[in-house]
Amino acid sequence: MSQPIPQRILVVEDEVIVALDLEARLSDMGYLVLGPAHSGEEAVEIALRERPDLVLLDINLGQGIDGAEVARQVRERIDVPTIFLTAHSDPATIERVKRLSPMGYLIKPFNERELRSSIEIALYKHTTEAKLRDLERWLSMTLRSIGDAVLSVDLQGHVTYLNPIAARLLEWELEEAAGRHVDEVFPLVSLEDGIPVPSPVRRVLSEGIVVELAPGVGVRSRSGVVIPIGDSAAPLRDERDHTSGVVIVFRDISAQLENDARLRLLEQQLQHAQRLESIGTLAGGIAHDFNNMLVAISGFAELALDLTQTADPCRPYLENVERTCRRAAKLTRQLLAFGRRQVLQPVRVDPKPALAALSSILRRLIREDIDLRLELADAVSPIHFDTSQLEQVLINLVVNARDALPTGGTIWIEASDVQVAEPLLAFGEELPAGQYVRLRVRDDGQGIPPEALPRVFEPYFTTKEAGKGTGLGLAMVHGIVRQSGGFLQLQSAPGEGTMVSLFIPPSREARLPASVEGPAALAEPRPSGSGTILLVEDDDLVRTTLLRSLERAGYRVLPVSEAAEARRLAAEQREAIRLIVCDVVLPSGCGAKLVEELRTHCREAGVVLVSGYPRGHVVEKGLPEDTHYLQKPFPPSTLTRLVTSTLSNRERALSSRGDRVGRRAQRAPDSSRHART
Repeated sequence: MSQPIPQRILVVEDEVIVALDLEARLSDMGYLVLGPAHSGEEAVEIALRERPDLVLLDINLGQGIDGAEVARQVRERIDVPTIFLTAHSDPATIERVKRLSPMGYLIKPFNERELRSSIEIALYKHTTEAKLRDLERWLSMTLRSIGDAVLSVDLQGHVTYLNPIAARLLEWELEEAAGRHVDEVFPLVSLEDGIPVPSPVRRVLSEGIVVELAPGVGVRSRSGVVIPIGDSAAPLRDERDHTSGVVIVFRDISAQLENDARLRLLEQQLQHAQRLESIGTLAGGIAHDFNNMLVAISGFAELALDLTQTADPCRPYLENVERTCRRAAKLTRQLLAFGRRQVLQPVRVDPKPALAALSSILRRLIREDIDLRLELADAVSPIHFDTSQLEQVLINLVVNARDALPTGGTIWIEASDVQVAEPLLAFGEELPAGQYVRLRVRDDGQGIPPEALPRVFEPYFTTKEAGKGTGLGLAMVHGIVRQSGGFLQLQSAPGEGTMVSLFIPPSREARLPASVEGPAALAEPRPSGSGTILLVEDDDLVRTTLLRSLERAGYRVLPVSEAAEARRLAAEQREAIRLIVCDVVLPSGCGAKLVEELRTHCREAGVVLVSGYPRGHVVEKGLPEDTHYLQKPFPPSTLTRLVTSTLSNRERALSSRGDRVGRRAQRAPDSSRHART
């Protein structure tokens, strides 16, 4: 076991005999003696070089600097405890050395016990004070480095400490704040109305408990800025567990409040988006079923019209039925647009000329007291969009803006390329960062009340007076833009107008989907033809309507309602079937998949799919590009035209292919003969 290292004591004494006596006594006590030094200058040199554990220092050292000056110079550079030795105890000398905070004061002559006691007490006290100073430095460093603000007060409520964070937030330096009342340095106010809030210090001092600050409270800084804070106040206790003051720990929660508000907004918009999605699914389903009924109604009306004479009194009623069906079809298209299930025909669109051309139509929709302004950037990237749907979107937005300007005003239509640096909120959905074409319609009208903003894109919700709006306009806009791959943002406030921004990805020269055949692409008059058609439709009325229309056009029709029956007929009459007409949605599964199975038997048969869903939904399932598609509702005559056109085109294609095969067969013998030669 190693022996403890003896503590080193520097003896400073100008009288040689006294110095030798001290050296002997200290050695007997087990201390290691440095020196002795006989002058002040020598004492300073040895102390700084050897750094002793204690200095025994005579105050009067003869010539040169005295003991008090030695203690001062050493104390400025190193932390060494000092015990003064003197034969004088006059008040002036004592007062002089008191200012140097010595660890002891021995009056000559002194005995060995007094010397030992003074040295041990001085060494213990110095060690204890060093630990206390280290603890204070650690505590000060901790308080300075923690992220929270710290303020302490005494029993009278006067400030005793501020860490740098508290000083910065409150705009008070510790030297200025110390001694001031806490209510002056740390005034609390309500965030809602600015009314002063009682400080928690009083309750902590009276009850001796930790007090949390209530929500909605801020502190007013020295310059008058109110900072939202969260804090707690706790009692400071002494070694006897008595309350000696209060410490307040607080922090600026501005960012937290912003994050909480953002989170609440995200939650509200997510719920709104989920509600819109549910409504859209319901609307799409209703529209699909309603379309089936419209096909049957318009089909039977068309068949009945073919059988009535012009003078027949029933004919006007049948014509009204047809017109009503067309109006109902428009309503279902609106519902499908909201549910993002309409059929789109996207093409490459240059926004600048498109908006310029549309502006003349838009100006006819507004009043003379409204100014319509186009603000188009010098260069705007092209987009892929259904042109008719783009017109529908802008018309709805301009009409809404017009209705928000009952006494006149201005409507702006803007187009520009924008770079979204970071994801943005777009009505419950995240608008990813990237390049977009931004189309914007804004007005300086009445604005929308805050309570109505979350519902503006819901179908049949409107802020207009009864009879002045269906509530489907913005719902359609939302559905069209989202189905087209774009995003919507709406900003509005009462009296500050409304701004609707459309963010649409720019065209990337990708191949456009196959064009959708429809009534507008088919020519009059109604043609007729021949051949066998396999008709797969689960709705009895729709199937009957299409059957009658196709039979009247001269076709042989095999009507079925189930997939199993369709497979059987396709296998039995594979040579006769020239065309398959199939609904996309069947109770037994997907009609598109069924068509793939049927074409394994009827390889040369054409295909016409009917449904209310977009062609893209069908093409994704791997159908050939020559598959034709009709959106419900449609008049049966439209299907007849499409069937005739499809069969004619396929006959020409098959005939052309047969001619090429024949020509190759004729050339084959000559090639063989040349090869043998």
